Amino acid sequence: MANPIDDFFKMLANQITGAGVQAYGAVADRSQMPSNKRIYLETFADKQMNPITEKNFTEAELKTIGELVRAKQMANPNAPTGYIQYKDYANFVPSAQNSMAAGVGAGAANPYENIRTTLGQFNYAVDPKTGNVSIKDTYDFNPLKSKVQQSMSTGDYIANAPSLYGLARMYGEAMMPQGKGRQVQIQIPGLLGR
Repeated sequence: MANPIDDFFKMLANQITGAGVQAYGAVADRSQMPSNKRIYLETFADKQMNPITEKNFTEAELKTIGELVRAKQMANPNAPTGYIQYKDYANFVPSAQNSMAAGVGAGAANPYENIRTTLGQFNYAVDPKTGNVSIKDTYDFNPLKSKVQQSMSTGDYIANAPSLYGLARMYGEAMMPQGKGRQVQIQIPGLLGR
């Protein structure tokens, strides 16, 4: 059963965040932004729903995706498919940065954090003859019960005030819940060097 306080807070956060995304998206210089911020603004400020492809990522970001896939493939080199999980990023991200909230800000300094907060968990397939990798996924937001929503029912508003990331995350979840987002269709030729 839905909690009316949670529902009210979610509605208020969505209105505030939606207005902020629209305003920021209109004035922000996106040319130097990592993909996690660029794709978020394209999706929510510009209302773009076209598929996300390799063209949405820089060379460094594509290299990062390649390193994640390569590391996963080493465990089972002949597997034609694989699945990158959040725990797979831990091999490349310092433990002090290994949190969801660190990711959006850390993307410029640590591209693994950037990819983790853009693609997150994703499926991939490897062409055994060419080494080409295909990633098919959905850009969406898994359910994440906010600390702020939890604190609203106890009246502890100040201590758990939402961060900008938290509001953006909640807005993303409300607008594109799991399974309802933009399609991801990335093709990386010769990634595994075959």
